Amino acid sequence: MQPPAPKPGVLPLRPVGFGDILDGAIATLRLHWRKVIGFTAAIGFVTETVTVVLEHRFSDSSRLNDLRNNPRPTASDIVHALSGTLATSGLTLLVTMFASVITTALMATVVSRAVLGRDVTTSELRRDAREGLPHLLGLALLMPLIACLTIGLGSLPGVLIAASGSKDAGAALGLLGGLAGGLVMVWLYIQLCLTAPALALEKQGVLASMKRSWKLVTGSWWRVLGVQLLAVFLVGIATSLIALPFVLVGSALAGDGGGGLFDAGNAPSWTYLIIAGVGGTIGSAISLPLTAGCTTLLYLDQRIRRESLDIELINATREN
Repeated sequence: MQPPAPKPGVLPLRPVGFGDILDGAIATLRLHWRKVIGFTAAIGFVTETVTVVLEHRFSDSSRLNDLRNNPRPTASDIVHALSGTLATSGLTLLVTMFASVITTALMATVVSRAVLGRDVTTSELRRDAREGLPHLLGLALLMPLIACLTIGLGSLPGVLIAASGSKDAGAALGLLGGLAGGLVMVWLYIQLCLTAPALALEKQGVLASMKRSWKLVTGSWWRVLGVQLLAVFLVGIATSLIALPFVLVGSALAGDGGGGLFDAGNAPSWTYLIIAGVGGTIGSAISLPLTAGCTTLLYLDQRIRRESLDIELINATREN
């Protein structure tokens, strides 16, 4: 019978499953929430502010109502009706991706120290963030850009056909191409999802960190996808429970004509969006470090599986 793996901190120093990764992320946030909640709340505030503006700008249900009343809609009619919803969802996804990359890189130092059972000071976090800021911003901008290019290239043939005069055929092809581009984007995102912790912990450049993520994920794509999806799903449920009271209050204060939660006839009002945004900010302050912690622990677990990092970590704990 093998002795249990050492656990100096929040994660056993052996290959682990999703339960250990989630427990480690929760334990890290519980131990170090005073140090991280400030910057995650700030990132969440910026994300929710952008989301509120996008929802108010693009959430117009009149186009969907027109589509509902159209007995024989064409492909161009469908694209026109869904354009606002697709624009809101797409831009919100890009902003969320940007925030996730920033948070994961900033949390990597905290999580790696927590795995060894060590503390990290606020000054150390600020120093690491300041030193790695250029590369971090470059990565945070590059990841949404890759997503835009992937979906854009998939939709480009349909856009060109529509511009030449065949609107219905172009719209249909554009939708199919965009869907195909979205699938490719998911595959690329999972391949590159460990770039942020690699960037923060290995102190390499953006491209070198992307290559590290690619190497660590290759051969384990489905496992990495499963861990990421479970983390997002479970953390998303908790975030929704936090935000739900704010959504209900915002809907009640917006009134029947204010475009609240149950009013499908109008765009959401500022009252509803602002109150719901406050709930979203509070939820993001908790969800962002949890998902970032899961990603960093997944990165460490992949290195343990591929590179026997656990031996180095055990030696590091014995030296201190």
